[in-house]
Amino acid sequence: MDDPAIRKAQRRFLGLSASALAVVAAAVVLVSQHVAEEEARRDAASRATGIAHGVAGPFVDERVRDGSPRALAHLSRVLDARIAEGGLTHVVLWSTDGRILWADTGSLIGQRSTPSSGAIEALRTMDSVVHLPGEREEAAEQREYGEESQLEVYVGIRDADGVPLVFEAYLPPDRIAVDRAAVLPQLLTVGLGSLLLFQLALVPIAWLLVRRVDDAQRARHRMLTQSAATWGHQRRVLAQDLHDGVIQDLAAIGYGLSAIEARVSEEPDLGNITTRLREAVGHAEEALRTMVLDLIPPDLGGDGLALAVEDLGQRPRAAGLDVTIDVPDQLPSSETTLRLAYQVVREGLRNVDKHATASCVTVRVVEHESGLLVEVVDDGRGPVADGGTAPAHGHGLALLGSALVDAGGWLRLEPAEGGGTALRAGVPLLTDTGPEAWEGAGVAETVSPGAES
Repeated sequence: MDDPAIRKAQRRFLGLSASALAVVAAAVVLVSQHVAEEEARRDAASRATGIAHGVAGPFVDERVRDGSPRALAHLSRVLDARIAEGGLTHVVLWSTDGRILWADTGSLIGQRSTPSSGAIEALRTMDSVVHLPGEREEAAEQREYGEESQLEVYVGIRDADGVPLVFEAYLPPDRIAVDRAAVLPQLLTVGLGSLLLFQLALVPIAWLLVRRVDDAQRARHRMLTQSAATWGHQRRVLAQDLHDGVIQDLAAIGYGLSAIEARVSEEPDLGNITTRLREAVGHAEEALRTMVLDLIPPDLGGDGLALAVEDLGQRPRAAGLDVTIDVPDQLPSSETTLRLAYQVVREGLRNVDKHATASCVTVRVVEHESGLLVEVVDDGRGPVADGGTAPAHGHGLALLGSALVDAGGWLRLEPAEGGGTALRAGVPLLTDTGPEAWEGAGVAETVSPGAES
């Protein structure tokens, strides 16, 4: 499978697969961060709530609220031990009026501050409120600690006397990293593993489809090449038959009429008849000789296409048309591709000669993306609009358009800019392994028999 189009499709499949894996990996990383944060939030709330309800609440009473040193000292011994065991870094107990009843930093005890929104919410719901790093509000005790990266937990509780208060605790942020490290491998294994298995399951199917497409293109290319070869052979046979048969007979008739004309010169009426017959036979012989030249496919290799197009331009030049030809001497293409380009030019010039009533025509063949762009543009009356009177039509363009579409190209007959008619064709580059995809502008289309012959 050396066809460039097949390799391009394979690269596109692999690239899309890699992109999908990268997108999923990025999504998994983001999801793992979110899961780790939520897990850290639940863990912080659980630990702070346990200490708040199991330790702090039962040991706070009226003496602690009144600031008794002995009561505060006893509460400190209990909470300091549990703070160390519970993985907390700081604890603050608030009254409902914004006074700090106890803190592990003794200088804060007795101070007053406006309760934060987290403390107010905890008192309202008598539940826990967790703020991750970046969600915290700056308050007096937080400035004292100076650790903005910690998790902050507020828990609404009641003390031993049933009085509401707020338990505020701080936890180190490493819990988020620990939870993320535990969650990320699991998510990556599930997400990327599933996608990778799906991709591996698709690979043999994709390669099978690629092989089938490649085989189909090879078969189509062989059919097109054989059709072109058969077409050329049949034209040669027909040309040979016409040359050896009808043309020779017409030549003989012409010689005979010339001899008769010389012998009946004294009969004016009979002489005029034989003269007209001889001229008609001469015109028919010349037309058939021209047809024979058209039927014999020229050699288009090397600069053959440029020379062949120049030969095609001789007849319209002899008829008085100004013919401009722009065809490179060397075009890197196969015989089949050049043959199709030649047919487009020949059919276009034939239509100009028959139908266009033009004064000038331009023929151009250029390389364009994955093939050749062929243009035959004249300044004649242009394509007949709907409702107009069309000349006698044939099927030349329709058959040529079908051949181009079968090869992967396109053919259009359209008004030229500034007036006239433009016949344009995209001829695909046909290689030894099959036709490459034509990437010219527009879709492949044919010209209906009602356009021009």
